[in-house]
Amino acid sequence: MSFPNDQIKIICVLLALINVQFGLSAEEIKFFAKNVEPSKNCSNQICSDGIFKWHKSKTKILHVGGIFPMVGGWPGGQSCLPSAIMALNQVNLNQSILPNYRLKLNWFNSECNPGKGISNLYEMLFHKEKNEDDIIMLLGPGCSDVSSSVAEVANYWNLTVLSFGSSSPALSNRKRFKTFFRTHPSAILDNPARLSLCKQFNWNKIATLQDNKEVFTSTVDNLEKEAIQFGIEILDRQTFTNDPTYAVKNLKKLDARIIVGVFYEQEARKVFCQAYKEDMLFPKYIWMIIGWYSENWYLENNHEISCNQTEMEIAVYGHLTTEVQFFSNEIYEKLDYGLSVIDYNEFFRHFVSSTEWKAYSNSFYKIDYKYKQSVPMEEMKSLMDIYDKIDNEQSNEIEKLGGYLERSLAFDAVWVMAYALNETLKEFGNFDNFQISNYTISNFIKESMKMTNFKGISGMVTFNDQGDRISEVLYEQLQNVSGSLTYVKLGNHFKKNFNCCKNISWGSSLHPPIDGVQRKIKINKIKTIYSMIFTLLSAFTVLIGILCLVFNYKCKNRKIVKNSQPTLNNSMIFGSILCLVSVLIQSLDKSDLPTTTFSFICQIQESFLLIGFTIGYSSLFSKIWYVYSASIQKKKNKDIFPEKLKNYTIVVIMVLIDIVFLFVWIFKDPLQKFTQKLGDEMGESDEIIYEPEIHICKCKHEIVWMGICFSVKGISLILGLYLSYETRNSKIEIMNDSRYAALSIYNIVVLSVITAPVVIIIRNQLDAVFCFLAFSINLCSLLTYALMFVPKVKHVVKHTIEQDIHEDLIIETMLKEKKEKYLALSVTNHNLNEKIEKKKDFLMRIEQILNPETFCNETENQPSGDDYDEFEEPEDSSSSSLKNNNSLMRLSFKNFSFKKEISNIIQHET
Repeated sequence: MSFPNDQIKIICVLLALINVQFGLSAEEIKFFAKNVEPSKNCSNQICSDGIFKWHKSKTKILHVGGIFPMVGGWPGGQSCLPSAIMALNQVNLNQSILPNYRLKLNWFNSECNPGKGISNLYEMLFHKEKNEDDIIMLLGPGCSDVSSSVAEVANYWNLTVLSFGSSSPALSNRKRFKTFFRTHPSAILDNPARLSLCKQFNWNKIATLQDNKEVFTSTVDNLEKEAIQFGIEILDRQTFTNDPTYAVKNLKKLDARIIVGVFYEQEARKVFCQAYKEDMLFPKYIWMIIGWYSENWYLENNHEISCNQTEMEIAVYGHLTTEVQFFSNEIYEKLDYGLSVIDYNEFFRHFVSSTEWKAYSNSFYKIDYKYKQSVPMEEMKSLMDIYDKIDNEQSNEIEKLGGYLERSLAFDAVWVMAYALNETLKEFGNFDNFQISNYTISNFIKESMKMTNFKGISGMVTFNDQGDRISEVLYEQLQNVSGSLTYVKLGNHFKKNFNCCKNISWGSSLHPPIDGVQRKIKINKIKTIYSMIFTLLSAFTVLIGILCLVFNYKCKNRKIVKNSQPTLNNSMIFGSILCLVSVLIQSLDKSDLPTTTFSFICQIQESFLLIGFTIGYSSLFSKIWYVYSASIQKKKNKDIFPEKLKNYTIVVIMVLIDIVFLFVWIFKDPLQKFTQKLGDEMGESDEIIYEPEIHICKCKHEIVWMGICFSVKGISLILGLYLSYETRNSKIEIMNDSRYAALSIYNIVVLSVITAPVVIIIRNQLDAVFCFLAFSINLCSLLTYALMFVPKVKHVVKHTIEQDIHEDLIIETMLKEKKEKYLALSVTNHNLNEKIEKKKDFLMRIEQILNPETFCNETENQPSGDDYDEFEEPEDSSSSSLKNNNSLMRLSFKNFSFKKEISNIIQHET
């Protein structure tokens, strides 16, 4: 800023006075000479009133209202008020801005309380000094809650409100807040930045923790909407009013690892203290909070929490912040109003450490309470202690001031007002006797605000249609730098441009933490080792079966093979091979196959197993049925054996039944690929949980189909078991392996009864089902092969064809001899039977003779013919008597001889 030559002496005198009062160095005096010309009272071109300065030519006053939060949830006024006064002085000392007019700030302390904010507005509108114009604009409030109340009321007076610290998304509602603008961007500007950061590190699940205030509620509402577009899940939304204890505990129960927190710094201390107690610490837990807190906010007012300084440092270490840009990236560039960022920071440090400012701020709590400017004594003492310690460039106490980061927004806000009023002045020529009811001027001020576009301390200053500042978002992380916790800049986010985060720290880890216990889908497959073992075993069993088929073919003319029904044996082998092929199909990895292909393979596998079992079992069943039928015929003394064709008919019928059953099943309710969820499994670490699932073959009415199948097979197994028991002692030459067939059926029944229920029970255990089923099929097949073919092979190995023929001749000769002997014995037996019958008749006659009284009355039983020839009556009595005696003697002798013969016969029979 330049001055006429005749004013140089006056300026030098003023600088000398400044040096005496402030104790500034030569460089500092030079700095002040370049930017602000403080003076006492009014001397030549510069006037002052305490810390307020203006050019002498600016005799008219434009009253600007101000609402600053000096204490409360966000005491941003501690830095923003002096910054606004600095800007106000700079505007008032600039003759090119608002010529003849200077801005006067009438400010009030809202304590970040909406009720007091409304009271402040009331004081400014209705308790003004006599003959004092109405306030032309309102600077503030700083807190969003206060801004919501004040801005909504200000609509009724068409009063333009320009906030430097409000970030609530709700304030973007133009229908509700028609005259509201803000140099602090909306909090929803942080949301895309937060979500972009989450996507960068693959955090797809986050939780939110908020204070129950409108600014934070609307921010989280918008975050939930934005999260949907980013494909990020909001696990939970926790809200608290004063005590965050239970909210933090709930987040711990939900295992929320990435937490977005929106609350004032006073509540932030409570949150992180509770987080320390719950062990929700970095890097396992990532806290993403607001970035506009004071520098060492976590160490302030520790009497409000139960954690000490060390515990709080542990709790806050590593957390991330997102905040809008507060300072231009070009820190050395001269801005539109002549300052650079470096100049501004230096100017601000000297300003708040000056005795003038300390004297001014020391009077805050002494001001008449009716103007609501007073600050409570306790907070005022704490604030004054900070101001007193800001005495050199090395002191970091200045960073403890509330709103230290946002001070540039207040500085630029004053310049926004100045530029808007300057354009209005150009339009209307003056603001004489301005009244707030003058809607023409008020509307033009609002339109001028919309046209704002300049480069300020906080970067480019421009507004959108909702009155929101357009700005980029900065990322920072609290890191341990040289043994002390320091916020480190990570990058920025502007619109959709993401530039972050090369220097981010993950503690002792090289990789970002996960967003929670990772739940990974694990498709369970048959273990390779099991698949290999049973594939080889099944292949070996199939090879044995093929060798048995070869044996049957090669030895088809051998009697031992010919008399064992080789065709049935071949069909039995074929059936077992089909079952073994189903095992090979089951061992294949089908999980990645398309659903259609998977379903087709399911049908093939089930069909091979069912038809293979039926062919194999029905072949053995036919053998037993043949033997049973033959034994029944033999019991009926019939030498007619059942026709062999009936054996093959049994096999064909049973197989046809299965084919019809499978056709109906596949047509009505085919097997489909079904994903079965299993119980969770812990991974390699406690950060990973696997959700195992298996792909199985299933249909809608599976129980019905299985019930039908098991019923039919069960009946056939029971019948086969019964026939095997009935024919256990039967031997038929043309079915020489019936006994082994019966043993094979026993084997099949036992393994089927065990395997089928067990496989159904452990169906979800893929490895167990495969191993058990494959083992049973292989065991059953090998045992059947052994029973049916080992005796034959043993016989063929031990006996040549000639030996078989010789043995057959011997057996045939022996059978012929036995047959002849049998026939002779049959004839002898027949003759003896005839003699026995005659003797029986003779004995009956003797009994009649020996007991005549028994037959005296039975004329039909009187002897006749030759029996009475010897008892003819004599012609005279003497001869008759002699004949009777002789007859009696002969009869007695015959009786004796007959009895002796009977005795011999009895002895012979005995």
